[in-house]
Amino acid sequence: MDHAADTRFAVLGPLAVTVAGRDVTPRAPHERSLLAFLLTARGRVVSIAEIVSALWGEDPPRRAEQAVHVYVSRLRRSLGDASLIATRAPGYLVAADPEHVDAARFEAAAGGSARSPTESMRTLRLAADPNWCRSWTRSPPATPYGNGSGAS
Repeated sequence: MDHAADTRFAVLGPLAVTVAGRDVTPRAPHERSLLAFLLTARGRVVSIAEIVSALWGEDPPRRAEQAVHVYVSRLRRSLGDASLIATRAPGYLVAADPEHVDAARFEAAAGGSARSPTESMRTLRLAADPNWCRSWTRSPPATPYGNGSGAS
């Protein structure tokens, strides 16, 4: 199984990670924080020093760098594909397809061409939650501001 192709990351809201529909969201607080931090830096190498600062602030433990390496190892194991968190000097980066990260889909949709406010709302909503459209069939979906007809 190609875990990278089946892995989805959600950072717009609580962190969530699924592989082939199975929840593999890290439970340990530092691992969750590390993965969220790496995901927000999509496509950019995050240095070990930045990670240590993000996880512990001004008072890191004596072996903080070693702890980061352990957390990355655990994350790779839980994701089932070590290539999703790549080692690049001077640190790490998440090597996920942007289509598999909700925030990247949202940014791409928000930067799209000019549309009507209703179409923009629908596009952004679908970018944040691709399953949203499954809840309606024939009638247009309700907007967060009412029933879509302008009257609430």
